Amino acid sequence: MVHDIGDRAIRAFAHCLSQNIRKSDIAFRWGGEDFLLILREGISEEMNPFLILESLRRRIQAIDIIDIPKFTVSIGYCDYDDNVDVKELISKADLALYESKRTGRNKVTRYKDSIIFANT
Repeated sequence: MVHDIGDRAIRAFAHCLSQNIRKSDIAFRWGGEDFLLILREGISEEMNPFLILESLRRRIQAIDIIDIPKFTVSIGYCDYDDNVDVKELISKADLALYESKRTGRNKVTRYKDSIIFANT
């Protein structure tokens, strides 16, 4: 059944996610096929969010399980700003996610104030 394959793919994704984040990070299903990942502690130039998320994207792309079609992930993120409401941070990450999807999928996009969406 198609739903069974989709459920198995989501479980494989969630397992890969849980195995490849740090203990200080928090990941949870946000709804449908969307997950939210909060990178906490130790973010620095050497350990920047893009590199962490790009590594995760590659590991997800490499998932190879019998009877589950290969799949990829589009990721959007924004930098934490303690002057910005959490809802707005999530909204910014969501805009970056849609930019990843709009510009080719299977990529990581950081939110920038200059993200402008075409009316298509």
